[in-house]
Amino acid sequence: MKTTYTLNGRKNSGRRETNVNVPETEQCWRESLPLIAKEDVTNGGFTLDGETVFMEHRRKLYRWRPGETAWHYTGLEDQGALSSIDAKGFTLAVSQNVVYAGKRDGELFRSLDSGDTWNDVTENLAFSFEYFKEILFADSTVYISTDAGVMNLHDGENWHAITDADDNRIVMDRITTDGTTSYGLSANGVNQIDYRTNTWKPISPSVPYRATSLAVDGNMFYIGTAHNGVFRFQHGKH
Repeated sequence: MKTTYTLNGRKNSGRRETNVNVPETEQCWRESLPLIAKEDVTNGGFTLDGETVFMEHRRKLYRWRPGETAWHYTGLEDQGALSSIDAKGFTLAVSQNVVYAGKRDGELFRSLDSGDTWNDVTENLAFSFEYFKEILFADSTVYISTDAGVMNLHDGENWHAITDADDNRIVMDRITTDGTTSYGLSANGVNQIDYRTNTWKPISPSVPYRATSLAVDGNMFYIGTAHNGVFRFQHGKH
């Protein structure tokens, strides 16, 4: 049963009871939009490993550790144009001392000493793309999801494109891991990586609504959607 809520049964009652000047309020809102947009991009990417935190502030990447009294500037800055997607700035992933930072323009930087020094590793990537969606670790393997597909790194140097059985790259809306097993959510449903062939294997039907998130707990999958709640399905893995 669908429940519909109403604030008040009388038209314009909000204005009479609160004395709100609607045109003036709308004008103030329009004038405030530039300030709101500026504040919105003040802080960007954010990630942590253990108690070490990495956060973007005004397009610069900072690090904080317990016991420190101030944020440490890592020396990495992103002056690229604002992205048109949800991610506002750096796309970040960290595992122990290894940190990956993807910039707005598709450049990828890696640090092996918790952000003290950085190397540009963009030229080593498996294919070209416009922007990063997500970067994550699954044990020692790194995954990068982009607008042109997903790639992974096993040995620290060589990136490999992940394709389907027909050698086509699939653009994933979300990627996630459960232990060392990795999954991707696309318009065609949930896919699992076959590590023997480094290919996507579909394990669920397509989701009827636009998906915004993916989580896995054992053999239970949860898919968040825009305005249509959360879907759950069970799959016998392996």
